[in-house]
Amino acid sequence: MIPDFSDLSGLNDPTNHEPEAETETQEETVDTATLLDDLCKEIAKMMNDAVKEGYSENQQSEIAWFCGEKIRKVIGSLLGTGQGPKAIEALATKLSALTSGLLTHEKLIDYLEFAETFPDIQIVSRLSEKLSLKHFLLISPIHSDLQRVYYSEMAYNEAWPLATLKEKISTKSFEAEYGDETK
Repeated sequence: MIPDFSDLSGLNDPTNHEPEAETETQEETVDTATLLDDLCKEIAKMMNDAVKEGYSENQQSEIAWFCGEKIRKVIGSLLGTGQGPKAIEALATKLSALTSGLLTHEKLIDYLEFAETFPDIQIVSRLSEKLSLKHFLLISPIHSDLQRVYYSEMAYNEAWPLATLKEKISTKSFEAEYGDETK
């Protein structure tokens, strides 16, 4: 059974940094702790179900994106309070335990970056028809939007295996074809 990812409405928008009304610090701490605990349980269930059900590469990419997006939205709401790095560390520790080491701190950071650099699930869903999660994680660290689009679309259109994508990125295929458009 594939989880329902269509409802992200319960999560705060990380771009909304408007100060909230003055409330008790104790109440905010409890709400944050509860929010993080619920997030951990939900993500652990998604990850563990993916393993148990033997999800396809396409489904694994989408689950990684949804995990990153949900974490990004929750942690994004905490960044303004300075609790972001501590929350990420706590999430990583708890998620690693809940997923039997499946979701490590490094993967959590990778999934966050994946969701940040590929902000549209429809694009991820289309590209994941031919690209694996490893493709996405190789493309995500590229800083230029133009280059990310180039490498992801070329890998998709030409069905590049991971080794070809690595080679194209390392030999700067984009720059060779178009010059350094990022300046």
